[in-house]
Amino acid sequence: MTNNLVFVNPLLVVLGYYEIMETRRRAMINSQEYEAARHTHSAALHVYTGVAEKYRALEVGDDEYFAARKIKDAADAAFDIAFNAEADRMEEIVEEETDDGQIELEL
Repeated sequence: MTNNLVFVNPLLVVLGYYEIMETRRRAMINSQEYEAARHTHSAALHVYTGVAEKYRALEVGDDEYFAARKIKDAADAAFDIAFNAEADRMEEIVEEETDDGQIELEL
């Protein structure tokens, strides 16, 4: 019985390495949907924080405070959805690799 590993084409090894690195690169880059939700959440939180400080100092009324809070809560919910979708996307990318971090090559 011949050991097939002795006859591995070096090009297959290079292509396998490239495939592993491409998979890891994709896993490190967030989706556009996630980045948009993160940006929106960050902006809403920034506005809410400023309004909440003014509310505590009695510089703004209930209407302004609750309006900012409602926007922040909506941004929180949208970010939670995007975060969970991103986690699922990461799991799909990681599943492309085998347990030892190598991509199996068909010889």
